[in-house]
Amino acid sequence: MKQIFQILIGGVVGFFGMYFALSIDFTSDFSSFGLELTLLIAGIAALLLVFSMATILRVKKKTKLQLKGEEEDELDSKQYKSYSDITLGSVVAMVLSVVAIGIAVITEQPVWAVIAAGATLIGAIVVSIVASGLIQLIYPERDLPEPGEKDYAKKLLAVSDEGERHVMLEGLYRTHNTMNLALFIALLLLIIYSVSTGVSQLFAIFVVALILIIANVQYTFSIRNKI
Repeated sequence: MKQIFQILIGGVVGFFGMYFALSIDFTSDFSSFGLELTLLIAGIAALLLVFSMATILRVKKKTKLQLKGEEEDELDSKQYKSYSDITLGSVVAMVLSVVAIGIAVITEQPVWAVIAAGATLIGAIVVSIVASGLIQLIYPERDLPEPGEKDYAKKLLAVSDEGERHVMLEGLYRTHNTMNLALFIALLLLIIYSVSTGVSQLFAIFVVALILIIANVQYTFSIRNKI
């Protein structure tokens, strides 16, 4: 009964989603506000970088605290959450920076706009490099592998306890499912865009489809002989 209900809900959402997508005017000229869009996205990336850098300074400051018992456990939890926020902020900033550069170049914006977007990308890369070394600072007593080491994932799982492995693997599995759904929706949107505007998006469709296939092949071959 629950599955039937979910299928019905999915069908209704899919119908209205497709109706909405087909009603969008994809022929709008985005280049007319390309500069504003570039600056907006680059600005959001810059704000994320400021947040990440401020959080890095706070994490470093707290590593000097000498606490015991529950206070130490509470600090460890907060430090790990801050580390996760920094990692997420820098990754999102990096993606937004690349998008901003792409918009600026494609819509032929002034050079200074491209440079501004490029500066946020460089900042995001620097923050990512700095953030990768924070985990050793937060847990100096643990023999954690260095980011970029060969077989980093295997080494990280090896030094993690059962609870940590469960959390990491659950997160990766959810990410895998979300990515599958997102890429499939992207395929549909690209097809709708091509049909609505007459502008072929076949290259992007092939790229998204290839990524979708490679990701699923890699996932399947990673688990099929180990369970």
